[in-house]
Amino acid sequence: MEYQQIYRHLLDYKNSYAPVSCVSFFILFFLSRYISSICWSYYSRLTFYQQVEWDTRIYSNIHAVIVIICCGTIALGDQVPLYHPRGNPSILEASIQISYGYFIADLAIILWYYNAFHDIGMIIHHVIGVLGCQVQLAGGIAPYISALRMLSEASTPFVNQRWFLDACKYERGTSIYVINGLLMTASFFLSRLCLAPIQYHVMYHYWQTGVLNAMTSLEVFALIILPAIADVLNCYWFYKMLRGAFKIVTSLFKDNTAKKLKD
Repeated sequence: MEYQQIYRHLLDYKNSYAPVSCVSFFILFFLSRYISSICWSYYSRLTFYQQVEWDTRIYSNIHAVIVIICCGTIALGDQVPLYHPRGNPSILEASIQISYGYFIADLAIILWYYNAFHDIGMIIHHVIGVLGCQVQLAGGIAPYISALRMLSEASTPFVNQRWFLDACKYERGTSIYVINGLLMTASFFLSRLCLAPIQYHVMYHYWQTGVLNAMTSLEVFALIILPAIADVLNCYWFYKMLRGAFKIVTSLFKDNTAKKLKD
């Protein structure tokens, strides 16, 4: 019965933003190679698979900006109370549908050009995103939590910029590389890890007040299990970021110490 509800929602006219979003991101992917070759001379020096990843990160930034604006408005406003169990405001509904289309398009491109990515973690992340968006659209569960979860995109532009700098052969000791790396690590921690306790606190409140009992098993799975898997991935990725940031800061400290000794 739960799956029939989701299937009916897929065919609902109100869900029309999702296919439009999916097609739009596919178009952006193919347009990016032409725009990038004109605007960035280094693009032509990249390998084919690097160009594929470059193009995906261009539209990834566009998606991130849209989601940050929409969900930031909800998180900082009073449209949805913290413990509100159901009901997506229109701006959240639109944001989820846009993300739904994005995840489907990006997942399809990652699978088609898998040799460019070789990233099982990203595939798992996108599958979680697709399932989570669909359940959220069908049931409108925990809208404030959904907005907080989607704010994790705040770190995406810095993650993508890190890749662009690497692809363009920027040295890791340059100021732009160091500043972006620190902003990437900080934004990842704030948007993906710091917000997690709030989300689990709300889930605990739902359990205490019996809200979880009124949800379907699929909704409970999407509300608790999927975010938990995503948080494990986030902890792993953050650990790798911390290691990278530590290496860069340590290297800069050693270089500065060596210069002072010479002087």
